[in-house]
Amino acid sequence: MKMIRIEIAWINAQETAQLCSLSMPLDSTVVECLKAWNSEMDWQVALDQGHIAIWGQRCKKNQICESGMRIECLKSLYCDPKVARRRRQKP
Repeated sequence: MKMIRIEIAWINAQETAQLCSLSMPLDSTVVECLKAWNSEMDWQVALDQGHIAIWGQRCKKNQICESGMRIECLKSLYCDPKVARRRRQKP
């Protein structure tokens, strides 16, 4: 069986970037890769909420992974960037 190598990137509780490499079968989906990495999370919900990306771009539910791909687990924004910018600009 042909295998591909992917990376999963995330921010841990100490706000430090982490990276993990996995070998997965060819034609594995993003959800299958995430479940192989951490089977306790409901990755489908994270995908539906837009918290999963590939190289910074939101990915589709059944996207097939390619060798060298980096899947990113994104954090929720604390506040809207437009609101934060307005707050910084007020005297």
